[in-house]
Amino acid sequence: MVGIKQGARYDESRVARQHRDHALFIAYAPAEDPKIAVAVMVENGGHGGSTAAPIARAVFDYYLTGKRPGDMKLEANDATE
Repeated sequence: MVGIKQGARYDESRVARQHRDHALFIAYAPAEDPKIAVAVMVENGGHGGSTAAPIARAVFDYYLTGKRPGDMKLEANDATE
């Protein structure tokens, strides 16, 4: 079990990667007349806004414009085409 002592501050750089917070981002688009809803969860990804949101944005861009994002980089252990 992993925990942080009461009163201690969470410092991501001092926590093993497998024990870091998960990143979650949920959104829908377009705002006026929603056509798509997306929920992205990145295990041990840290912060939703900086980790999961760009993934959701890429999904929205592809769905709404048909253009695939070319600059997204996948890590070695991520799925490949």
